[in-house]
Amino acid sequence: MDERGGARPPRLEAAGIVLSDGQLQPVRICIRLRDPRFEEFWELEASFPTPVFFQLSSLPSGGASGYAENVRKLDALIARHPEKHWVLVMGAPVEHFGQNGRWSFPEGVDRTYRRDNVSLELMYPILWGGVWEYPFPEAQVLIRGLRDRYGAQKLIWGSDMPNVERFCTYTQVVDYIRRHCEFLSSAEKDQILGRNIAYLLQIKAS
Repeated sequence: MDERGGARPPRLEAAGIVLSDGQLQPVRICIRLRDPRFEEFWELEASFPTPVFFQLSSLPSGGASGYAENVRKLDALIARHPEKHWVLVMGAPVEHFGQNGRWSFPEGVDRTYRRDNVSLELMYPILWGGVWEYPFPEAQVLIRGLRDRYGAQKLIWGSDMPNVERFCTYTQVVDYIRRHCEFLSSAEKDQILGRNIAYLLQIKAS
């Protein structure tokens, strides 16, 4: 039984998803975003006020083209559910589109990122902390590029604590933006470091 008093939808169970303690829990991975078995899942998800946190990879094809193809499939899903806000966890992949320090997105990827109901997470220390040194000037350049292209209102800071402590402290994960992204205004830093996600989660920001 789910929290609404009804039986667990059988098509959700067939897709590998269960409702446990009022939360949707995937129990196996399916990369086919348009799999019809998931339609009931997305209908149910659309009834919740919270945003969708979605992490994309380049599998199964791999590379920049594989990631772009998965974005194309996700974009079709986003278009079907414009009432939902989508947060792309781990954000734009540097290894595919930002290796030279400047972003170069395929048209389809750029179009999805520009959607009003899509936000990008900033997670550079956990992804690149083994290569870049604090205060991560390479990440600062990329953040500036995203701000200039999409606006600070679409960017959401993330830490991946406690895993990120293999590379830096929690304070450093905050300060590489708060203290070292001098191109950001105070208002933009407030947006990125908390106000954007607070708004999406309907949390009153202090």
